[in-house]
Amino acid sequence: FCYIGKRNFETALAQFPHKDKIEILWRSFQIMPHAKHKPGMDNNQALAEHLGTTPAQAKMMNEHVTAMAKGAGLTYNMDKLVWANTLDAHRLIQYASSIGLADQMEERLFQAHFTNGENIEDQATLLKIALQVGLEEGPVRKVLESDQYTAEVGKDISAAQNLGVRGVPSFIINRKASFSGAMPVTDFTHMLSSAFANWQKEYSADENPAGVVCSPKGECQ
Repeated sequence: FCYIGKRNFETALAQFPHKDKIEILWRSFQIMPHAKHKPGMDNNQALAEHLGTTPAQAKMMNEHVTAMAKGAGLTYNMDKLVWANTLDAHRLIQYASSIGLADQMEERLFQAHFTNGENIEDQATLLKIALQVGLEEGPVRKVLESDQYTAEVGKDISAAQNLGVRGVPSFIINRKASFSGAMPVTDFTHMLSSAFANWQKEYSADENPAGVVCSPKGECQ
């Protein structure tokens, strides 16, 4: 649901009249931090094992999310999806964020996972993706061959859990309001409008603080 939530949010943001005042920061979160890629594992079987259900029920879930994705303008190929650990991918997003390419990296990784059936645990695949979005090979290899940005990933996850985040996608506005789920575009539009209105009130209050005002005649109020 993360890719669907991302696309619906982007659709709402594109229509938002104050979009130039919105800054988007990507944060890390892992639903299954101990997941490992198993060559040849069927997606329906893997999902069934994870949820404790049957492959048939898992298949129905995958078909449902594929239909939702289509409604958001996305193509999901769940039959090709490769289960994988996402730590290295998150570390690369952290690096991409440091040079202003986090959104491009996120988009390409979602495409790789849900549409192309690429293994985003494989470091050669991650290197290819990173180069495609404009990252330089040397720094990317340095990240992949070390534990660089691992601590940052952990901090993001801890911070999210402290804010009550237990699932994805989640959207945190001004580090206060939190919304979860792949909401419809209309809900994202309302969320943006409400959050921006609240921000304007706070900003105006900060710019024009209320206090005692005294006139030249010494009259204060």
